[in-house]
Amino acid sequence: MMEQLQLGDQKILYDRERTQRAYAGMTSGDAEECGCSHCRNFAAQRSTAYPETFRRVLDQLGIDPAKEGEVYGCTADGSISAEG
Repeated sequence: MMEQLQLGDQKILYDRERTQRAYAGMTSGDAEECGCSHCRNFAAQRSTAYPETFRRVLDQLGIDPAKEGEVYGCTADGSISAEG
């Protein structure tokens, strides 16, 4: 069932149950799939990396925070740092 979430000026239409089913079918997040040192470091800190307010939004949407689709690092000057 489609639901609606308003975040600031953004309107999000989502189906929490379908999203949860999709995530249940995933075995792991991108950080585990890659396995480079940056991704291993992120995976080790994942449970504390996201602010609680963001984790609540992910939960409302049905998104598993342990199964991200992409991980990359940014340097102090804003450039992307990729290892693997």
